[in-house]
Amino acid sequence: MAEGYLKRARAAFQKMKQGLPAADAAIVENVFSDGKPLPERTEQVICDSVWTTSHAIVDATVDDARWLRMAVTHFEYTRAFQGVAASRVSRPSPPGFTPGKAFVQRPLLLARRKLSGAMGVTILVDSTGKVSDVTIAWNSLSPGYVTSANGDSFTAVDLVLPVLSAYFSEGRFEPRLVDGVPAPFSVSQEIEWK
Repeated sequence: MAEGYLKRARAAFQKMKQGLPAADAAIVENVFSDGKPLPERTEQVICDSVWTTSHAIVDATVDDARWLRMAVTHFEYTRAFQGVAASRVSRPSPPGFTPGKAFVQRPLLLARRKLSGAMGVTILVDSTGKVSDVTIAWNSLSPGYVTSANGDSFTAVDLVLPVLSAYFSEGRFEPRLVDGVPAPFSVSQEIEWK
């Protein structure tokens, strides 16, 4: 976004804050902090803060409010994509495996909660070298459970397993021969989340 537009958006933001009650203005300043890190807060406080800020910005009637909304949208998209880039873990390659184009990356809900730990994955491969199933043998993931903003709870394993299944299914293993005939097999792989 061009610097001139950002200046207009910042000016609109300052004008908008002046028209808000003091408590709401403080919340809005804290949430829309131009990229500064925010202090750790409870899920309820975060939800209330985001609600207050989003409604203040959407409802803003000050001059150049549209530039403010565009700047916030730009900022949020940029932050989301940076989060995805930062959540890339690796491209695990067990022996005989050729990965596809995908990366193994943390689901966004887990990236925001700083998922860490390790897990053992069992990969079932058919006689042609195609992955037929991926299961979790063990894990030491932390946090083990996460709650989304709307209150739904998920296990970390339930969120990570589809990512790993998609990653390994996109790749291919070299077929293994048993008595000269291609046969199904399984492979164990450890995945570390830092």
